[in-house]
Amino acid sequence: MRTRWIMPTDIGSYGVSAEIVLPTAGKDELGTGRYQFNVGGLIVYPVSPHLLTAGVIKQSTSVAGDHDRDKISNTEIRFIPVFILSDGWAISGELRQTWEHKSDQDWQRIEVSLNKQFDIHWAGVLSTSRDFGDRKDHGAALIAMKYFF
Repeated sequence: MRTRWIMPTDIGSYGVSAEIVLPTAGKDELGTGRYQFNVGGLIVYPVSPHLLTAGVIKQSTSVAGDHDRDKISNTEIRFIPVFILSDGWAISGELRQTWEHKSDQDWQRIEVSLNKQFDIHWAGVLSTSRDFGDRKDHGAALIAMKYFF
């Protein structure tokens, strides 16, 4: 469950969010097995009618759950440019730095997404990402549909 509060201003927007994550993974490889309470803050600045930039900071912390699994305490900062195209299309990017406080690991993520807003409720995304640093991977791809209530 996630809630966000966004406040527009004359030069952009700022906001805060809170999130509760339930442990759903039955295996260590599939998730943390711990309840999490996460908080964040963001700033959005419209550079032009076709370019938005956002900065985000998020703290993820485990509060309960499977005691055989490690506790979580991560801090992330993100920079997100969004290039707004015509007919509901957009290209977004993300540069993310994550610090895991319990293990002293840190890693970076680069992500690029092609987004399409079909109507007021439906959107699609095609995304690719890659992690570097202590959590280096070979990359990931995502195709998703989103429904907005």
